[in-house]
Amino acid sequence: GSLLMEQFMGMAILANIVLIGVSCDYAPGWQGWLIVDALFALIFTAEMICKLSVQGFRGVLFGDAWQWGWLEATLVVVAWIEITLGLFAGFEHQPGFNISLFRTVRLVRLVRLLQAVRYEIFRDLLMMIRGALGGARTLMWSIVLLYLPVYALALFLRETVGAEPEGAQDSWHLLFGSVFGASFTVFRCIVVGDCSDE
Repeated sequence: GSLLMEQFMGMAILANIVLIGVSCDYAPGWQGWLIVDALFALIFTAEMICKLSVQGFRGVLFGDAWQWGWLEATLVVVAWIEITLGLFAGFEHQPGFNISLFRTVRLVRLVRLLQAVRYEIFRDLLMMIRGALGGARTLMWSIVLLYLPVYALALFLRETVGAEPEGAQDSWHLLFGSVFGASFTVFRCIVVGDCSDE
């Protein structure tokens, strides 16, 4: 029932996203991609029609999860706009056709990934995303903590080794002549282990 439908739609969304990438690199002007896009648009339209028939118009677009309903409806409309653009413009072969507009409309489909995380099959992925977002603040402070000694040493080296007269071109002045350059050199030497002056 519902779980099987969610799994099918989750796999359809992932397949759609993967094929967007494949179509960018392999035969981007091939007209067959339009047929593939139309098949996915039909699948997503059928899903929307099923939801409307089960939950009703008000349940999908004005119910508890109204944001998802509007997102899905918008993505279905965008999919059909993309197909219409592809049909009438013949992709980039038509003179005067704005291919960047067409590609932008195609990239809007990536928003479907947001829809996919709602499904039960992606629950673990959603937990990982929440964990990563929760850990981002700790990670930021870790980076600050690790960078403070690098910055302090860079300031010291900038004021001592790098403070040569203007126009001096020896390698020490080039490496430590600015705070940014000194920070980069200290970071490269401490973290990467590359302390050469090249």
